[in-house]
Amino acid sequence: MSILVVDDEPLVTRLVTRLLRTFYFDEIETAHDGATALEMLRECRYELVISDFRMEPVTGLELLASIRANSRLRETCFLMMAGGTETEQVSAAYSAGTDAFILKPFTASMLRSKLREIFESRRLLFS
Repeated sequence: MSILVVDDEPLVTRLVTRLLRTFYFDEIETAHDGATALEMLRECRYELVISDFRMEPVTGLELLASIRANSRLRETCFLMMAGGTETEQVSAAYSAGTDAFILKPFTASMLRSKLREIFESRRLLFS
């Protein structure tokens, strides 16, 4: 499975990448913002996008909306991350079509649980 991790904080992209590798994912690429992620999505197909909510110039919410509006990309699994507990963020992300939402900071088991939630809802295998 190919995965794109999008966050404007390099530490977060490194951490998420490291955690994904412990779950035996090896096709992982990163982007530092939503605009770069959109360019990468035009060039390559990713089965899962894990994105931060707040980024500039393209937010995670705008990235998600672009993915869902694109007939080639709309079936891409999407996990939104956010550093905060604002219910508006969670509501906006689910309204835009995210498969799951996770609050930072999170543990490996929390990430694993969210991935399992996504894959089970999509009837994909994940151990």
